[in-house]
Amino acid sequence: MIESIQKLIDQFKQKPGRGVHIIEFVMTIGVFAMSFALIAMMLIRLTKTPDQTAHRDSERDPLTPHLNAEIPLGDFKYVFNQGRVPAPGAEKMHTMQFEAMALIGDHRETSWVEDAFIRYKNRVQAVVDTVARSATSDEIDEPGLDTFRNRIRTEVNSVIGRKAIEEVVVSDFRYFHL
Repeated sequence: MIESIQKLIDQFKQKPGRGVHIIEFVMTIGVFAMSFALIAMMLIRLTKTPDQTAHRDSERDPLTPHLNAEIPLGDFKYVFNQGRVPAPGAEKMHTMQFEAMALIGDHRETSWVEDAFIRYKNRVQAVVDTVARSATSDEIDEPGLDTFRNRIRTEVNSVIGRKAIEEVVVSDFRYFHL
């Protein structure tokens, strides 16, 4: 490579009409430089390990769909008494309804979690029922339902046997005292 450049320089010195030869010389050097840059970039790209690529993916915005898959937990509706035995004449009927979605932290686990939800469908619904029916008025009164959502996340993760659910999103939440 260096020998080719040296030959070009020698030819440039020997020939008259240097203006045309300067352009040819600069263009040739540019082509060589671009070739080396492209080869270097290809080698760097090929030598990256999958761990480095995964790390780069984890630095992206966590709300992008390919990183946080939403998997529905279901629509839940409850009508229940707040106390075991309401006082005579006191109406203690409560109605709660909401939709729940599980956000999966690692998009590579999405299919595993979907399979687990199918396998443990009744258990998942049972723990959500238990959390909803045992929710205190303080938990329900929180504007973001943070404690309520965290309890659902913790219980569902324990059912599926893995901490795959990063967050539970509760939407269309309604709670009435009758």
